Amino acid sequence: MIAKENFVTNVCQKAQILDVGQYLDIRSYKRNRSVLLIRLQNGYRLIENGFRKLDINLDFDELKSTLKTIERIEFEALSRNPHIQNG
Repeated sequence: MIAKENFVTNVCQKAQILDVGQYLDIRSYKRNRSVLLIRLQNGYRLIENGFRKLDINLDFDELKSTLKTIERIEFEALSRNPHIQNG
């Protein structure tokens, strides 16, 4: 579990050390919303399954701004912190 205040920073740090094919599975406390971040050869694939559905490929610079948006949409109203699981 990570603090909401460190969400973007923590996910970006973990994303940088992923090998191709590895992923981060980020879920809300209730685990009813999720974000899957998969490392690709030339960037990342982000799959959001929550208040909105999203499946996009992006580079590291785009990742940071997209995570800020996702944090606001998916995790802002939570009273508890999101879970991150490596895969």
